[in-house]
Amino acid sequence: MKLELITLSVPLFFIGILIELAFNKAWSRGYYVLGDSLASLGTGVLDQVLISITRVMMFTLPYVWIYEHLAPTHFEEATVPVLLGGLLLADFGYYWAHRFSHEISFLWAGHVVHHSSEEYNLTTGLRQNWFASWFLYLFNMPLALVGVAPRVAMIIIPFIQLYQFWIHTRLIKRLGPLEGVFNTPSNHRVHHGINPEYVDRNYGAILMIWDRMFGTYAAEKSPVVYGVLKPLKSWNPVWASIAPWRDLLSTGSWLAWFKRPGWNPKTGMPPDVPALFAVVRHDRFQPRLDQSSSRIAFVVFLTILFSAAVYLFLVPQLSNAQCLAISAVLVVALSLYGGWIGRRASASRQST
Repeated sequence: MKLELITLSVPLFFIGILIELAFNKAWSRGYYVLGDSLASLGTGVLDQVLISITRVMMFTLPYVWIYEHLAPTHFEEATVPVLLGGLLLADFGYYWAHRFSHEISFLWAGHVVHHSSEEYNLTTGLRQNWFASWFLYLFNMPLALVGVAPRVAMIIIPFIQLYQFWIHTRLIKRLGPLEGVFNTPSNHRVHHGINPEYVDRNYGAILMIWDRMFGTYAAEKSPVVYGVLKPLKSWNPVWASIAPWRDLLSTGSWLAWFKRPGWNPKTGMPPDVPALFAVVRHDRFQPRLDQSSSRIAFVVFLTILFSAAVYLFLVPQLSNAQCLAISAVLVVALSLYGGWIGRRASASRQST
């Protein structure tokens, strides 16, 4: 059982990015930075490559077992009531999985990758992490428990993911009455903000009703500052996935893994969000690659991206050993690329 809908949607993702890029250029908005966008796409590639070799373990086997052994009834057809009911249940599960990912440090270590960009555009929507994806899948198991057939779940679950792609944009402003019910670009911009009034708000995937119900909703009012309160300061997609775990290990406290992100094991205090925000908002990671480095970075990454796309489309025809070998090569390629662009960005920042 494979999330083929996500793979098949890859061309649509890039069409959307190209359209946003065109409007960004025409309107001179400056919403895209090459190094940052390549880093976001790189983490997305890493996410899909690692998921491709763990999908059976983390989703198929447990879902099918629960469906076959614990579900009191089976809904085998993708009827409108089953799809709508399944979407509602999956969206509710996503809300709690997403909320826990912001409130528990070891879960945040996986999810923070999605927030670590200081830009906000459609490439940010593809900035994902394998560990976070694995955790989110656990909250889809209630679908199996109520008897939603695996092939029907393979429509519902990818739709939850696909919906969230288009809301990662600054080009679409507020959408009136829809803001109160659905997750929109405005509502999700709030979620990505590090402004004190925006931190830990708007967790829903498609619907905002859960946030309103549980007191985590906030409307977009003041300009959003994007990123995280402990900036990554790197365009290396592999380092983006590793750095949060290094920071967690460096606390030297197992208790820190289960506390809120930023909890200080020495003082026992949570992070001072307003104080951190006051510093971070003025200390942005804004190196500019020279023209030669930009061209090399783009061509090398395009080669990795194309190779990964071909691999993901061929996954159903490959053996586990072949998937593992190709995945390893792609991860090494991303690591080498990430190390190189990281050094170029550091050199660029030091020279400015």
